[in-house]
Order: sequence, then structure tokens, then C-alpha cells
Amino acid sequence: MGEDQQYGSMMADPFVFKSPIEGKEPDRPFARGCRSSIESSWCGDTKDHNAMVAATPAAVVQCASTRRGREADRMAGALSVGGFVLMLAGLVALILRGAVLSTLPDVIVLQALAVALMVWARIVFGRRSFHATASPTGGGLVTSGPYRFIRHPIYTAVCLFTWACVIGHPTMFSFSMATLVTAGALVRMVTEEGLLLRRYPEYASYARRTRRMVPYVF
Repeated sequence: MGEDQQYGSMMADPFVFKSPIEGKEPDRPFARGCRSSIESSWCGDTKDHNAMVAATPAAVVQCASTRRGREADRMAGALSVGGFVLMLAGLVALILRGAVLSTLPDVIVLQALAVALMVWARIVFGRRSFHATASPTGGGLVTSGPYRFIRHPIYTAVCLFTWACVIGHPTMFSFSMATLVTAGALVRMVTEEGLLLRRYPEYASYARRTRRMVPYVF
């Protein structure tokens, strides 16, 4: 087979890659997925080859973009699970050490405010379920109640409650666990915002007029 014929056979179907040496077709799941996407765009029963050729570049770009988006979502989900583990570990450690409750008035007030904020946010958020991967839920963005001022009132409440524990039990252990909880919450916030932005483009304008945890500050 001549060189022109050899490469001509390779271009006959843009999704079948034949090795010039062995003449074998390697397994290309991504190519097959794009091919299915393109074939689904053919019109009628005739499957016009010219329409397929015209649709190929756009379909390939769309398929690659979708694949990159899914990979980014999986990475964000894994990071958010790590953040959740950090938060849970810090809280459990404080409970096991007995460094949560205190008789100090300021600690009681701060923890009561934290619980109230969490309950308020949970009521406004509605019956949506909790996801360890911080995956956005359906139903649109929630921008009322405490979400009108801060984007993450539940994480804020957890951090406020935890740092109140440090005031009531000022030890290096309590400080370390509160830092761990805060670090996990920040990881969750950042990854969750990325996921929300990809699902709800209007989240960008919402983020510009609000703060993460402290109104008008942070």
C-alpha cells in the first residue's frame, strides 16, 4: 500500500486511528463517545455524509469541553469530601476531649448565635439534602435569609461555634482543632463555589454582591 493510500484510509473515518506499522485499531473510548455524539446529530434516515463532516469540528470541541467539565467536577468533589473530613475530625476531637461546652457567658452567647444562624440557614435552604461532595442541588440559587448577606452561613455557623469552644477552653489542642475545622470549611466553600458557578452562571453576580462568611468583610 502506498503512503497516500495508507493515510487516505486513516482519514476515511476521523475516529478510527490505524497504526501505520501494525494496522491495528487501538481502543479509543473518547473518540467513540465523540463519534456517537456526532452520529446523533445526523438528519433523517439518509445520514448525509456532508452534514456529518460539517458537524465534526464543533461536536469534537463540545465533547472535549464536556469531558473537561466532568473531570473538574470530580476533582472538586474529591476536594470537598476532604474538607468535610477535616471539619468532622476537628469537631469530633473537641467533643471527645470535652472541650465544647462552657459556663462562660460570652461562649454561651456565641454558641447560641451559631446554632441560631445554622437553624435559620437550614430553614431557608429548605428540604434539600446534604451532599458530602458539596454537589449543587436542584431548585435554583438560594439568595434570601442569611444567604442575602453571606454565601455560606452554615459553614460560618460551624466555625463560629468551634472558635467559641477555643474561648471556653483556651488550649493548643482546641486552637489546632478549630483551625482544622476552619481549613476544612474554606476548602468546602471554594470547591462548592466552583461547582455552583458551573451549574448556575448567575452565581457570579450573586458572589460579587455578597461575602463568604462575614458581611461586608470576608
